[in-house]
Amino acid sequence: MQNVRTAGANNPLFVLDEIDKLGADFRGDPASALLEVLDPEQNSTFVDHYLDVPFDLSKVMFVTTANQLDPIPWALRDRMEVIELAGYTEEDKLEIARRHLIPRQVHENGLPDGHVSFTTEGLVHVIRHYTREAGLRNVRFELGRAEELPFEAGSFDAVVTRLTLHHFPDPHRAMVEMVRVTRPNGKVVVADIVSSENPDEAELHNSLEILRDPSHVRAFSTGGLLNLIESAGLRVTSSLTWEMQRDFDEWIRITNAPERVKPLYTVMLTLATAGIHAGIDLRINGKTVVFKHRWLLVTAESLTGASAP
Repeated sequence: MQNVRTAGANNPLFVLDEIDKLGADFRGDPASALLEVLDPEQNSTFVDHYLDVPFDLSKVMFVTTANQLDPIPWALRDRMEVIELAGYTEEDKLEIARRHLIPRQVHENGLPDGHVSFTTEGLVHVIRHYTREAGLRNVRFELGRAEELPFEAGSFDAVVTRLTLHHFPDPHRAMVEMVRVTRPNGKVVVADIVSSENPDEAELHNSLEILRDPSHVRAFSTGGLLNLIESAGLRVTSSLTWEMQRDFDEWIRITNAPERVKPLYTVMLTLATAGIHAGIDLRINGKTVVFKHRWLLVTAESLTGASAP
């Protein structure tokens, strides 16, 4: 209703993006509400439960998008006319990456214009072997990763990364790439969230992170991260730890899986109630759950540069 008011007309076009990702949680079930909104037999007398007044939505055009049809509830899909569109071709992805995605990644990572270049062969390799979906989301994601840095060996005196290594399936490979592009005796600076040194607490902490964000792989303990850095051919010269207070409502905003909100909160509340801290000082504060993320900032020196393992 607010969008109808913003449009200033009773026959606007509404676009509902990625309707296949609808999920029910403690805030309600949007799929059930959409049944009434999209059904031409009912939407002429749609009742807004906040205003408690009927409104005619029959003149509104609804366009929804989805990557897959299977997750859409059958009753909701039955009220739609499905139009299937072919995905981007390899040539389409290549041009979009060149014109839009690469400039965006250069800007978001604070690199000067002209300091990064991608070969056609390299882009095609990423598109063919790492991005099998029809759209471009994975292309954008892969171009922002650093497992294969597009620089010559020994290009930099220092590499400062804002990468969180707990998202990499092969963090050792990512570290080796940073060493490869660093000159001998150059500096590498890494900052990441670390888990408890206690294996049971670390496993529980990582399970909570994965439940919130499926792209999370594994957070290292302080000792584990330092060992990883040294195994890549670096000598640690300094390290600093600090704690960041988090609360559930703020932390969960990062998730791209809203259906996980309620079960994750239930798990964390149960753990906090039982006095299980998961190595992150998990506890109840008023009406929410709070905890602490421990960060580790490491400065290391490249011993071998391009010849690192």
